[in-house]
Amino acid sequence: MHWRKSGEGFEALSHEVNVLRMMLDECARAASGIYGHLVRNGVSVNIVFQVERDAHADRTRFAAARSVADRR
Repeated sequence: MHWRKSGEGFEALSHEVNVLRMMLDECARAASGIYGHLVRNGVSVNIVFQVERDAHADRTRFAAARSVADRR
């Protein structure tokens, strides 16, 4: 679907894209705080490894989604 850069449909889409950007930023901030929590509370090396692996995958997904949102 082609969106014109004016009108009600475009404004609604722009709003939704901005909401998506804010949610992605919030998720990225929350994910980045995991390491501090792990250090403060002490955890096994295996759990830290799993979190690092998952966090890397999440950052990749966040970046891809943000890139798509920024194109709108």
